[in-house]
Amino acid sequence: MLTELDILRTVASLGLLIFIARVFAALLKRVKIPEVVGLILAGIVFGPYALGGHIHLFGEPLIEFNELTVAFSEMGAVIVLFAAGLEFSYADLRKTGGPSFLIGGVGVIIPFFLGYQASLLLGLGWTAALIIGAALTATSIAITVEVLREIRQFNSIEGRIIVNAALIDDVLGLTVLAIVTSIGLSGADITLSRLLYVVVTSISLWLIMLVIAGLIFPRIVNLASIWKARGTVEAIATGLCFATAAAAYAVGLSPIVGAFAAGMALAGSKAVLQISEFTSNLELIFGPIFFASIGAYVNPSALVNLNVLLFLIMGFVAIISKMIGCGLPAWLIYRNRKIGMRVGIGMVSRGEVGFIILGIGLSRAILDVATYSALLLVVLFTTIITPSLVKRSFASRGKTE
Repeated sequence: MLTELDILRTVASLGLLIFIARVFAALLKRVKIPEVVGLILAGIVFGPYALGGHIHLFGEPLIEFNELTVAFSEMGAVIVLFAAGLEFSYADLRKTGGPSFLIGGVGVIIPFFLGYQASLLLGLGWTAALIIGAALTATSIAITVEVLREIRQFNSIEGRIIVNAALIDDVLGLTVLAIVTSIGLSGADITLSRLLYVVVTSISLWLIMLVIAGLIFPRIVNLASIWKARGTVEAIATGLCFATAAAAYAVGLSPIVGAFAAGMALAGSKAVLQISEFTSNLELIFGPIFFASIGAYVNPSALVNLNVLLFLIMGFVAIISKMIGCGLPAWLIYRNRKIGMRVGIGMVSRGEVGFIILGIGLSRAILDVATYSALLLVVLFTTIITPSLVKRSFASRGKTE
């Protein structure tokens, strides 16, 4: 139970972390490195396992992570995806929906298969191999969205494909997690019928949520805008965002998938510009907390006993599996090598889903500390290098399309 002093100390440390993260982002931007990399590095350097935990103020760590910090981080992820959804219409989904479903689907199957097989070849057990394969499936949509918006390529054809495909493989990644935890780890056989049931159910739930939100949310906000009361539209939009995120979690999906659906629904309302401006201000506070929290997962002391071979092989598998699984289908569908390359690179970053899956593996003693640390660094490595690779891949085509 957190005391009032604990809450005040946590809020103060979060305020300091936001400031540090923004400074890092600004410094890296000056050398033409995406801001999101600076936000993550701030978490690594000043996280509770690094300087933030070793510098003490009034007898307590300068920056510490507890359940309140985690709550703020989750809010940050929801707000980042809600803001992205506000820039994404149903028309955009229809334009790239079919190809994105294929790209996202193959982009889950290939990483899972290669991760599983590579783990077995390295001598790990089949349950550990299942966890590792599952951890490599889902692209970090929050990282991808942030980079595309920063380089002004969110509205490009590749940007739309990447965001749609990342959403699909986020849903499918959580589906893989459900299969691994409920079937694989219990020792039961993974049957084709069970696999198809979980996949179809997860995607259907997401589509139903998308349709319901699209039909109802714009009408609610349009009605609220008539009242002319200050802050009414913003408050209702925020409430709908978090309500949809909670509903997604309740049916077994990621909260950020629900937040994106809410944003897409409100993109069709008359007050979308007003909501977007408000949400962008929220992002200035909660965005750095979320991205810095990703970096804070890393414990530098794990580098001492790092399984270098595991890290190098899985790092290679993590990158090449998305390049093949997502880039190759995009190349074949659009008959354009550059589109395929950009889509493949844009899908490389892993993040929140990977951390969750690895955490489950560690907590259930399926992964040992050395294996967990190596895989955690693989996920973080893909998260850090992807923004710069995406920026470089789009460098030849101007700022907007």
